[in-house]
Amino acid sequence: LFLNDCARCRALGDDRQGVLGAGQAASLLDAAAQTYGLDRVPGDGPTARHLRHSVAARASDREPLLLVGEPGSGRGFIARVLHYLSPEPGAFLRVRCSCFFPESLERELFGSPARHGDDVGSPGALLLAGRGTVLLEDVEALPPRLQGRLLEVLRKRSVRPSGSWEHEACEARIVASTSHDLLSIAERGAVLPDLAELLGAWRLDVPPLRSREAEVTGILQDALGRAGAVEPDEEVLALLRQHCWLRNLEELDQVAEDAARSAAGAPLRAEHLPRALDELDAEYADGHLGQGYPSGLGPSEGVPPSPWAIGQDDPISFEFYEKQAIVRALHACRGDRLEAARLLRVGKSTLYRKIRSFGLQ
Repeated sequence: LFLNDCARCRALGDDRQGVLGAGQAASLLDAAAQTYGLDRVPGDGPTARHLRHSVAARASDREPLLLVGEPGSGRGFIARVLHYLSPEPGAFLRVRCSCFFPESLERELFGSPARHGDDVGSPGALLLAGRGTVLLEDVEALPPRLQGRLLEVLRKRSVRPSGSWEHEACEARIVASTSHDLLSIAERGAVLPDLAELLGAWRLDVPPLRSREAEVTGILQDALGRAGAVEPDEEVLALLRQHCWLRNLEELDQVAEDAARSAAGAPLRAEHLPRALDELDAEYADGHLGQGYPSGLGPSEGVPPSPWAIGQDDPISFEFYEKQAIVRALHACRGDRLEAARLLRVGKSTLYRKIRSFGLQ
């Protein structure tokens, strides 16, 4: 928060960032660099080594990067590792393109104009980041007009704030992430071909957990260790290795935390796992039966239908549709309830009450 506030002050021409002193900023940067160090990229096999080498090779590069992988595979973590390897890390700002209406997304990225004589307006993330990093999650969800504006930023390295004719230098590194093939989407007309080509000039694929057979045991043990699990036996590791991990590292961390909490300091055994993992797989598959797919892009190989789909056998009622809308918003916002409330344009207390009433805890 301190580093992001410094970037905001610089963007607004305010020198108040010096109040807290350089020492605090240095200690925060050291802590962040340790948390998101190259050695924290999970795994000890060829995939992990490739990811570490690719990120390290581009640490000083300001060119855009495209991270491609399934949800939960660690794309956001890789983006932060790249950011904190940079000589001038600055602010790290994340924008989930699928969580905003077009007007809100435009303000989030490009800022809003001054409305009165003493109003300086609000700069967007592309200027607020300074020489830091802007992570554009689900970049394929950008509306066509904003795709054109982003393409202009990438080509000219400058930003024209909304409502202004003046351009300002954009020094931020732009990292985009997607779970789709942008070039294929561009062929269908959903993404500008020039934008897909420019973003894909340096593409880094982050593989799903289930494809990392050579290093999955080490990744499992590392996740269990971080969660505080004690002495997991071979049966536990075997069950975890057999799991399909549809939500990848994100799901693994949650399972590890739940199992460690259940064991309460005792050696971790199979009965401490949240539920039989084959039941989790079946439940996840059953919950995704339907015909809806995110972003209107159609089915992708290996990607289950969306959980908010409404089928012909579902009840025709506002209450059911409201529940599905909340499920979709929570999914789009990665479980962040405050962002979901903003996306749905309801108060947070209203959303929390409905989540409880629908049993979506």
